[in-house]
Amino acid sequence: TYMTENPSNITVGLDGVANPFREHNITPNYILGDMDSINKDTERYFKSLGVTFVPRPKQDATDLEKGIT
Repeated sequence: TYMTENPSNITVGLDGVANPFREHNITPNYILGDMDSINKDTERYFKSLGVTFVPRPKQDATDLEKGIT
């Protein structure tokens, strides 16, 4: 299991929201998805902050479906 923190203190973003999160100075605890929507600079930035990336490579599901499964 990935999430060991208190759930009320966790911010999770799907890969498509990672770029806007960075623009608005929001740092999630986790980024989930197939990582096709996140630009590489943003990915490197969040990795440097210790954000956990949870790959969900399944291409026949939407990002939302990947996030809730």
